[in-house]
Amino acid sequence: MSSTRRPTTQEAIDFFKRYREKFQSEVSSKNSPSHNSVNISAPNIVTQVQQGGQADVTAYSIVPMDPRNGTTLTRLDLLRNSSTNRSPCLEMDAEVKAMLPPLKSVRVPKVTLVLDVDETLVHSTFQPNPDVVYDKVLQVPSDGKIYTVSVKYRPYLKDFLQFVCQRFEVVIFTASMRAYCDNLMDEIDPNGDLGNLRLFREHCTLCESSYVKDLHLLGRDLRRVAIIDNSPAAYAFQQRNAIPIRTWIDDPDDRELFNLLPLLDRLARCEHVYSVLDEFNAKGCSFQ
Repeated sequence: MSSTRRPTTQEAIDFFKRYREKFQSEVSSKNSPSHNSVNISAPNIVTQVQQGGQADVTAYSIVPMDPRNGTTLTRLDLLRNSSTNRSPCLEMDAEVKAMLPPLKSVRVPKVTLVLDVDETLVHSTFQPNPDVVYDKVLQVPSDGKIYTVSVKYRPYLKDFLQFVCQRFEVVIFTASMRAYCDNLMDEIDPNGDLGNLRLFREHCTLCESSYVKDLHLLGRDLRRVAIIDNSPAAYAFQQRNAIPIRTWIDDPDDRELFNLLPLLDRLARCEHVYSVLDEFNAKGCSFQ
């Protein structure tokens, strides 16, 4: 098989389906308190991801890339020869309405940075661990009931958000429910420094039981868009725009958000994101 072979849409879907099955296994199969999984009787308010082993990266996957496959140069060549946009909407004749308002009229618009929430910025649970001090406890309405959600912030979250809000057009894009995410982001960003661009589960594309965030629908030039998400399924349609990040549950020594700052500084000043992200992803990423 040639190292520059482009994966088909079906091959990509098959890979992401396997990824979801591995990392989002049935809640009932996880009984350890360290997993902080959702109570099966609770509504599907929050996007929960079970901790698991490394993703089963196949020969057809693009991002995240397995550093055991080929060299940095061959992986970079694979990325540069792969599609930038596999949105199903490209096959439709009808014009698609953008999910975001038009960009402000400035000479050089900021790069748009799309941020996932659960297991990327925070970890939320309906079953709090008595040994954990949570940063926020939310009361979330759903179906006429009020549910208590305990939230722990990922290390360096506040510094990270302060950094990106000054350099990017920030879009919060979650597969969780609006009632939960709006409540959470109002607590995290009470002064509105990140802006008011928020997208929720209803804005995702359901594909093979996975919530895909189709960046094509944002109404932005994809050459000026990047997404940080712990789930490769989320960016299945625009893999070259991705900044993969490890799933976070409760590790107090985690430095992922802090370690991304030099990359984001370069990204904020680039002409197009592929000049930065292709090289970054070609180095290879592993997930634990």
